Amino acid sequence: MKKCINTECTVLPELQEFHSNSSSKDGYRSECKVCVRAKVNARHHTKKGLVTTIYTNQGKSSVKRGHPAPTYTGKELYEWMDNQEVFHNLFTSWVDNGFEKDLTPSCDRLIDEEGYSLDNLRVVTWRDNYMKCNSDRIAGISTSGKVCMAVDQYANGLLINSFVSLREASRETGIERLLITKVCDRHKDHKQTGGFVFRYSGDTDVSFTKKEYGVVQLDNSGNLIAEHTSQREAHKSTGVSYSGIGACCRGEQRSSGKFVWKYTKDYKVAKDK
Repeated sequence: MKKCINTECTVLPELQEFHSNSSSKDGYRSECKVCVRAKVNARHHTKKGLVTTIYTNQGKSSVKRGHPAPTYTGKELYEWMDNQEVFHNLFTSWVDNGFEKDLTPSCDRLIDEEGYSLDNLRVVTWRDNYMKCNSDRIAGISTSGKVCMAVDQYANGLLINSFVSLREASRETGIERLLITKVCDRHKDHKQTGGFVFRYSGDTDVSFTKKEYGVVQLDNSGNLIAEHTSQREAHKSTGVSYSGIGACCRGEQRSSGKFVWKYTKDYKVAKDK
């Protein structure tokens, strides 16, 4: 029976589980999952570890929002935060309260329409950041992705209501947000929900045919390489995975096939700002 290499491991040998590791002789990591997680948490609970996590999440958020990558490196962000007295005060409070999630130090953008730059940041708690984001979503002014896209509701082909966001549509109709999203995205198994058809504002076609959106192909620096009439055409022209292009366009991953992909409409909106 494989045992965790950590001599201080408190997990019983028969209950230990291990992550796979193709480079090791037996195909598994030497430390059990519990010990690996403890190390990750310990690193996250240091100032440098926390800032590293914040910087990584900022990169992912930038892709999701269609914003450029942060204008600074992880090291520059740490140096900036290290010079903010409020960061040290919030970090001490977070530690003293047992690393409570609501008290985690976080970075909030001063101007939501702009990307991450050091002159557009302030240090707040995770809770304050979340509450601001939530209130902005309700008001329809958030830049967090699809949840803040305006949505129209149709009955028998006629527009009967408009909502500032998917969340408001869900809240006002009592229909689960995920189901409304699938109808808006023209999912093949979700032509309507709750007896209604939902579309993102600007999409007035209430037919059940799935729309093909144009996509642009960019290099890792954001330079335009090519425009494609559809995701399918981009796949045929480049050989890059169809699902990978789609995931990149939806903000679920940074790149696919060594290229950055965006829906043409999203690319033009970001370019015009």
